[in-house]
Amino acid sequence: MKLISARQAWHDALYNESSSPLAKAAEMGRLGTHIQQNTYFDSNQRAAHIALSGRVQCAIASLPEELQQLGHWLYAPLTIEESNRLVDDVQETIFKRSKVDQDDHSIYWLTRAAMSDYQDIVLGREQQLKTPAKIRLYLANWHGVEINTRRWAREWQPTWQKLWHTLNDLDAQALRPVAWIVYKEKDAA
Repeated sequence: MKLISARQAWHDALYNESSSPLAKAAEMGRLGTHIQQNTYFDSNQRAAHIALSGRVQCAIASLPEELQQLGHWLYAPLTIEESNRLVDDVQETIFKRSKVDQDDHSIYWLTRAAMSDYQDIVLGREQQLKTPAKIRLYLANWHGVEINTRRWAREWQPTWQKLWHTLNDLDAQALRPVAWIVYKEKDAA
């Protein structure tokens, strides 16, 4: 595992890069012969990867459950189903930490939009929700929710900023122990 950043280390510590047994069987069927495995690659490099992954996973496990869920939602190699299961828990954490009124139906969906926008940036994708009009279109197209953005600055901007600051703060808290391992490993090298 190469240690580039805490986000990348979180992902790689939970990612199994080897081919699945089914993929290996499919390749054997395609080639029509047995494939000889080279065990040299699997020895030293694999052992180092496992050891470092274990340290990162221990750092992740030291976090409170809500920060682990946020980090897994943002960085872990999850299936769509796994990610969808975490979204509600992550959203509940954001509500609790940002102290927004979660009883308002529009706030619920605005939080989903903020989470989607934040995740795009974390994953290196282009930020899609830069303007109130784009946020309104996103909510209408993806969730079937209409919000009036004509008075964005007064009605929605403070909440949007609070949600973003909360996401950013939670992200930093979740990455802190993993970032420490990345720092120490790079310092040792």
